[in-house]
Amino acid sequence: GDAVRWGPGGQLHFAGRMNAGQIKIRGQRLELSEIEAAILRSGLANDAAVVHLKSNKDKSDLLVAYAVATTPVSPTESLALSSRLLETLREVLPSFMIPHLVCWILTLPLSPNGKVDRPQLRARAAVDADSMLNNITEEENASDEPEDEVEERLCRIIEALLHRAPIRRTSNFFDAGGHSLLASRLAFRIQEAFAIPFALMDVF
Repeated sequence: GDAVRWGPGGQLHFAGRMNAGQIKIRGQRLELSEIEAAILRSGLANDAAVVHLKSNKDKSDLLVAYAVATTPVSPTESLALSSRLLETLREVLPSFMIPHLVCWILTLPLSPNGKVDRPQLRARAAVDADSMLNNITEEENASDEPEDEVEERLCRIIEALLHRAPIRRTSNFFDAGGHSLLASRLAFRIQEAFAIPFALMDVF
């Protein structure tokens, strides 16, 4: 609901939303706390905070999860841990609630009153999102290059759709920034490019 305060003249003044953790993505309302709770239930994290921001590139909605691993992990191990976490979340959450990025940190930043400093996380997420969505990870190498013309065309279609390059033959459409709305566009573009039937469910 809305938070209000009484003014000097007895009038009510809007002071913000009480449910500040509630956001709307692609017409769907969601609570960031629900995603955070699912991350904790996975058993892979001791603490977590999810922030919402707009992509600097195309202004699309992004969910970035910051999590404290139950056991310390190296940068290389964090990639595998992120994949495990996202797989677990896909089993219990709808697609629009799945974080686009997972960042593992030692501790969550706190404000002077002891609460999670979400403005600081959002500022950090803007940098992390640009870096992680636009750079090739260490695991992507020459073996991931398209093997034939069909794979090459598919990769180029997805790159154009996600505004991200390069897309590899082993890249996960959803981990790379895709979502259900873009999946429907992808299915249409594949039908158009290859003149074959291609259903939305084939993307999933």
